[in-house]
Amino acid sequence: MRRHSVIASLDGIVLARTERALRIEGNYYIPEGDVRVTLRSSVLTTLCVWKGVARYRHLELDDRTLPDAAWTYPLPSPLAWPIRRMIAFAPGSGVVVHRAKEYRP
Repeated sequence: MRRHSVIASLDGIVLARTERALRIEGNYYIPEGDVRVTLRSSVLTTLCVWKGVARYRHLELDDRTLPDAAWTYPLPSPLAWPIRRMIAFAPGSGVVVHRAKEYRP
C-alpha cells in the first residue's frame, strides 16, 4: 500500500500530521502516534465485511466534543491489517484531511 503525507485539521487547528497515512475507500488512515488531539472511546461500533469491527472515538478539542468523529480498527481482518492502530476521521465531522503539499492554514 502506498503511504501519503497528510494533515488533518479542524477550523485551522492541526489535529494530525503524518507521512505514513494509508488511503482506503476514500478515507485516510493516520497512525495513532501522529494524531495530536484527544480521542475518547465511544460506544458506537460498525462492521465492515472486509475490514472488521470499527470502534468510534469522540474528538475533544478545547471546550468542544465532536461525537463519533473518528474510528479505528483495533483488530482488523488479515486483509486490512495494515490499518491496525490507525485513525480515520469521519466525513461530516468537520475534520478535513488534506494532502500535506496542498494544506493552507
